[in-house]
Amino acid sequence: MVVKHVFCFDVPAEKMGNFINWCAETSKPFFEKYPEVRSYDVYQTIAGKPTFIKEVVYNDMKAFCSMQGKLGAPEVQKVLGEFFSFVVNLETKLIIEIV
Repeated sequence: MVVKHVFCFDVPAEKMGNFINWCAETSKPFFEKYPEVRSYDVYQTIAGKPTFIKEVVYNDMKAFCSMQGKLGAPEVQKVLGEFFSFVVNLETKLIIEIV
């Protein structure tokens, strides 16, 4: 049963270039080093405001919960703080594959 944690958010235009570089160079490699994370992808919508979708995929709920337990670690907090310095209008959803 695959679990996806989906984030939808905006990035102000003046931060967009730095955010895209940060995703590729810092965030994606950082989170994909954890065995709980199957994949970590960020997408930009192509119409309208500068909205992004981030999708973190876990093999199952156990892996998701294990990763949630690591969110308080200083190195994770640093990367999360950087993420929050870029984003506004954040919404998240947890999605579980049923078939």
